Amino acid sequence: MKSILPAYFIDIPKSFLVKRLIVHCDGNQLADIAYYIRNSIDKIATHYHGSRLLEGFIQRCYDHPEALETICKSLVKDMSLLANDSHGSHIVQIAIRSPNEKCSKMISDSILDSLKIEEMGDQVMSNNLLRDALLVCSDERITSILKSLTPQKLSSVLQHKVLSINMEYVFSRINNEEQSLSLKESLMPIFLEMAKSKIPNRSMQRLFSINSDCNKFIYQFMRENVEKFVTEIIPFLLLYRALNEGEGNENEKEAIRDAIKNTKTYSWANDKLQKGLEGYQPLKELSLHDYYERMASKEKRESEEGESNEKKEELVSS
Repeated sequence: MKSILPAYFIDIPKSFLVKRLIVHCDGNQLADIAYYIRNSIDKIATHYHGSRLLEGFIQRCYDHPEALETICKSLVKDMSLLANDSHGSHIVQIAIRSPNEKCSKMISDSILDSLKIEEMGDQVMSNNLLRDALLVCSDERITSILKSLTPQKLSSVLQHKVLSINMEYVFSRINNEEQSLSLKESLMPIFLEMAKSKIPNRSMQRLFSINSDCNKFIYQFMRENVEKFVTEIIPFLLLYRALNEGEGNENEKEAIRDAIKNTKTYSWANDKLQKGLEGYQPLKELSLHDYYERMASKEKRESEEGESNEKKEELVSS
């Protein structure tokens, strides 16, 4: 049974034995199963039927660190393959969402080593993995990512519909002065240019939800260049969010409002600040909510198609 156990994971007629085994075995037995299948994780995780069984096995191992760690070490070895496979990437997500902090960090580090934010494209599966990794990785890793971004790289990422969402996750993790200074070096040379573009503008709005000590340089820049933010609607939207929804210091916000009074478009800007931007919402690009709604719908369709194919194979095998 030990030598043929990996094959049973992907053999539909025989897999019911494995299902029974997973449900009824104890922690030591789970660790044994993990040991026996560790060298076949890539084949099981990328198989449409085996991946479903492996998902249940990993979730069963959440309370058994030894078994979970064995599985996670195997996933790390095959990360490049799994990240670009629909079934494999789902298995990695199940592992990274485990309550075991050590295993989650192990998986997130492997993902961030394999997938670079500035090199990603439109691959939905890989980008989803990257976002999960950004949520659980260490502060040191976020600092490293921010330091690696030059103004040119950051500009390219922020102007990409999908990659800009990844940067929103990075922005949301900023919580110390070192990270803030790293962002300042890469963002401020291109800040005004990005503020005038719809997609980067949307992503940079996330900066106003972070610690006020980490975004004060943005408020200072807006105050010094306020004329450039109140002459066009898109950069003005960023200014509006900063003043009405941001976590900035109230004295900094008041200084910006005072600076607006000296601009040529004061009456228009003041009217919009007082009454809101209803009817002046130019950012109709894909929002995070819309994006995940679409992804959830797509995953549901793929799941239903997989179940349909599985039933057909079961009928054929019987």
